[in-house]
Amino acid sequence: MEEIWLSRNDLTFHNSSSDPNASHYRIMRRFFEFYQVKECESTSDTLVSEECLSNFDAIFMTDASVVDQWAGLAFIQIGDAAESFFGQDYCHVISVLHAELEAILLALKAASVKKFSKIQILSDNAIAIQALKVRELPHAWGSFPVFRQCVEMFKLFSFRV
Repeated sequence: MEEIWLSRNDLTFHNSSSDPNASHYRIMRRFFEFYQVKECESTSDTLVSEECLSNFDAIFMTDASVVDQWAGLAFIQIGDAAESFFGQDYCHVISVLHAELEAILLALKAASVKKFSKIQILSDNAIAIQALKVRELPHAWGSFPVFRQCVEMFKLFSFRV
């Protein structure tokens, strides 16, 4: 997530984009440094192995950060460097949850354009993930519109969060 965050900040605050292949390499190297490979099918599992990568058209890691109600958003598709891509954007938000949902929505829209049918989303925001798993967001009404857009996009995919 740090590499996504650094790349996103370079674009948002310095108007310079990073090399996607170099970013992908650093992300994958760090990802496998910190996590032991586990089975993909466990419902509590948020880790990715090469075997798990083959079960999906794409796996996306998302992140967002907020300063003064403006969020920098980023996602990267992890897996084979030749097929990976990333996206960055920024928008006005009312909360960190709203920002995280916007980052997830950015990844979902990119997956839709690429016509992926089976995807997985990885996020460090437990509230966003839990809400999307149960398709309900009872106490965050300000974030509800973007939450609903994410849920609506789910109809296009077979995936898990």
